[in-house]
Amino acid sequence: MPEFLNDTYFLYVFGLVGTLAVLLVSVSTYLNYRTKADRLPEATHWKDLTQKLELLKTEYEENREKLAAARNLLDEKDALEEQVQELKENIANLDSQRLEYERVKEELVAVEKDLEEKRKSLNELDREVEVAKGKEEISRHNLEALREQSEQISSQLEALKGTKQGLENEVSQLQSKKAELDQEQQLAQNSLAHLKDQIHQTQSSLEKLEKGIAEKKKELEKEIAEKKRELEKANQDVAGAATLEENIQKRIQAEEKNLDRLEQLRREHNELSEKHESRLEARRSQLEEEAEKHEKRLNARRSQLEEQVAAATPAEFKEISHRAKSLWAPEFPKNELLEPARLDEEASLKNLSQHLEGCGLQFHQRTRDAFHTSLKCASISPIVTLAGVSGTGKSQLPRRYAEAMGIHFLNQPVQPSWDSPDDLLGFYNHLEGLFKPTAFSRSLLQFDPFRTRPIWADACGGQDNLKSYNKEHDLSERMMLVLLDEMNLARIEYYFSEFLSRLENRNDALHQLRQLSGSENLMAKIAETTRESSEIQLDLGSNAQSGSNLLPIFVANNVLFCGTMNEDESTMAISDKVVDRSNVMRFGEPGELHMGTPPAAPEGSPKHLPRTTWNEWCEPIPPDVPATEIEKWINRANRSLSRIGKPFGHRVAQAMKLYIELYPDKSRDGAKKAMADQIEQRVLPKFRGVDPQEEGPNVGLINELVPLIQDLGDEELKDAVVKDIEDDHVFTWSGFSRTI
Repeated sequence: MPEFLNDTYFLYVFGLVGTLAVLLVSVSTYLNYRTKADRLPEATHWKDLTQKLELLKTEYEENREKLAAARNLLDEKDALEEQVQELKENIANLDSQRLEYERVKEELVAVEKDLEEKRKSLNELDREVEVAKGKEEISRHNLEALREQSEQISSQLEALKGTKQGLENEVSQLQSKKAELDQEQQLAQNSLAHLKDQIHQTQSSLEKLEKGIAEKKKELEKEIAEKKRELEKANQDVAGAATLEENIQKRIQAEEKNLDRLEQLRREHNELSEKHESRLEARRSQLEEEAEKHEKRLNARRSQLEEQVAAATPAEFKEISHRAKSLWAPEFPKNELLEPARLDEEASLKNLSQHLEGCGLQFHQRTRDAFHTSLKCASISPIVTLAGVSGTGKSQLPRRYAEAMGIHFLNQPVQPSWDSPDDLLGFYNHLEGLFKPTAFSRSLLQFDPFRTRPIWADACGGQDNLKSYNKEHDLSERMMLVLLDEMNLARIEYYFSEFLSRLENRNDALHQLRQLSGSENLMAKIAETTRESSEIQLDLGSNAQSGSNLLPIFVANNVLFCGTMNEDESTMAISDKVVDRSNVMRFGEPGELHMGTPPAAPEGSPKHLPRTTWNEWCEPIPPDVPATEIEKWINRANRSLSRIGKPFGHRVAQAMKLYIELYPDKSRDGAKKAMADQIEQRVLPKFRGVDPQEEGPNVGLINELVPLIQDLGDEELKDAVVKDIEDDHVFTWSGFSRTI
């Protein structure tokens, strides 16, 4: 039962009990009076009777009125109980509809799972078809090879047939020669019979002739036998070729049968796919329609309940100004650091060094210049990360820097439970009807130069209130440094990743803002910039009447960000996305420990650093080094990372070049120091975890990066890198402390 119904019911019961008590007291008083009256003399009795009767009548009328009021309260109670019962029935109906919606949703999920399984089956069939296609392709290749082999064998068979025919021709020729010889022999014998006389004379020559014929006959018989053997071999080759051709034909027929089977399987697969797809698509459409109907009914009922809740909500809760009232409490008083500082950059850095020494902080000048330059690179690298050994001044450096420079400082500790931007910016409490801002969101409000939209006036309670706020609390022409202390206690991507993306998109708007800084009609022209894509949206709650209320806040370049991080078992590792968008300064183990008590911190600058002065400091000025030489340094550093498969892209290269151009020392030595800083901040952290003895890291570190550091003249950094390489099999770069 709602809380306001409980309170009303209590009041009704309390009124009823009070009325009954009054009636009981009245009855008791009357009976007491009657008893005393009966005891008094007759004269006294009649003397006061009229007066008391009037009093009793008056009291009776009052009791009647109270009784009527109590009855009215009881009637209202009954009516409210009926309304409560009706609301309970509505809630029960809504629960049943919600259960029905959940059932349909579960059925839809089951169908989706079934569909997914069918898709997996289809995918498996597709893979089988692909395999079959591969086999088919292989079979086709084999078939082509067999066909080519068959053609070759056929050509060889034709050649053998030709050879056979030639041998047969030669045999027939030899046989004809043998027949001719036989005929000659017969003629010779006939001649011998008829010419015996001549034979005797020529017997010697005849014997020689017979011997020659006999030898010639033997030679011919041998040659005929050899040709017969060749012919038999040729016949065997022809028979083998025929057998091989027959086998090839059988294999071709088998492959053709396999192709037909594959084609049949493909047709069956397509038919099954179309059939299952159509059935599943129809079922899905049906379930989606049912889910849509249930969702419409739920939305209608939700809207009805929201209207009922809105009707019961106090009017002030509906006003955006009421919801945002906590947001307008200023985080920084405007009368703090009232006057603007007029110092140049060099003088401001000298003041910084003196202030750090006065605070008892021992920072090398390179560390001071590196932090200052890293903050100026916010257009490409929106955040400066301070990592390393705990207790080395990581949190003190940003605080004292802000004090010395005249910059407003906000320390925002990060909690391990942070998992969304709401933890950083605040959230809308629906129970209280109020936006719960953080110190960070209230400070962003003060430093936003674009508080001109109608929603700002609505959230502030009117245009006059907004003008009053701008007059009394506007700090958009000043600078603020935000420290995310122990930023990796929670995963940075969860609560700050979107913020980083917004900060990257602000460059176009900031460029136009610089161009419009001297314009008289600045606010009118600002609307033409592209700041919408880089604004942070604060959700101030929504209702059925006003809808969603998002308050845009633009984070200009007058808001700087840095973060500290420890590296132990209680913290999260930062991703490459954050590393590439930040300058990572590592604080190594101190060379000498200071045991004394630190002195009391002196007062910082009494004046504020104007945003225009900071913008002037952030204008890139090339050093006394040719641009081509700087590009060679950056390319050499990138080649060293390419050896381990971690090269950087255009954004990191541009950020390194910008850092060198923004470094305070514009000499050649200053440019070398700046490049060495970038190697320490951006390149060396990517070598962490590699084995320097392997070929890629060995070449990247020893053969390329160390010589580059030596060419830049940073012997301390080179010695620290070489020492880290030699100490262990794994490169664990954790920074180092420069000798002061």
